[in-house]
Amino acid sequence: MTLLTAPIAASGPSAGTGLAPPQPRFAVVIPVYNHPHTVAAVVTEIRRRYHEGAVIVVDDGSTDDTACALANVAAADALLGYPCELIIVRQSKNGGKGRALWRGFQEALARGYTHAATIDADRQHDVTDLLAIIAAGRSRPDQLIIGDRRMESCDVPARSRTGAALSRFWLQILTGQDVPDSQCGLRAYPLAPVLRLKHRFFRFDFETETLTRLGWAGLTIYSVPIACIYFPGKQRVTHFRPLADT
Repeated sequence: MTLLTAPIAASGPSAGTGLAPPQPRFAVVIPVYNHPHTVAAVVTEIRRRYHEGAVIVVDDGSTDDTACALANVAAADALLGYPCELIIVRQSKNGGKGRALWRGFQEALARGYTHAATIDADRQHDVTDLLAIIAAGRSRPDQLIIGDRRMESCDVPARSRTGAALSRFWLQILTGQDVPDSQCGLRAYPLAPVLRLKHRFFRFDFETETLTRLGWAGLTIYSVPIACIYFPGKQRVTHFRPLADT
């Protein structure tokens, strides 16, 4: 297990060799902010089932017991003996989901990974679906892979359905590509083209901006059907701000 607290030097766009590396290497990047009750289970389940790359957790300045939960996971690391490395990165203050992802992408690239699969820390994604996303990324290494939660199959609030539909519409207008679930955080990114992008937004809007800019750059965005898991009411903890982050 590796614990990092200081920023690493950016590897820069020259670290990538192109859009289709011959042997993709995937790290799993998990951004987390104030999810102490779920992050340990997410990390442990991924490490139990995924054995081919590092798991990089970026604690984006959590102000609750998230750091303690991650410390407990790290303390048990040697006893469990999982084959993939656990890397915990701690940001001193909250910078937004986009900055946490960017930090995780830099860390992955610096360690020789060509791709990063991302999953949220709130247990609203199934690890089986994460593995399917990685498998799709291996077969399509020059594309961005994103989950499609098929919201019609579960009880999703009307506001979320409307937001997803609007995002789908505008992304198709901007890029010419139809992405059914552009808000899904379960993705597989090819790191070289992503880290070449110039972003303006670094909170939740980072993910939509990345889709748009990669579409402008000619990258194909490929959707994979996944389970729709949507916790009701107070069971769902989100830091998404509907107006500011759209």
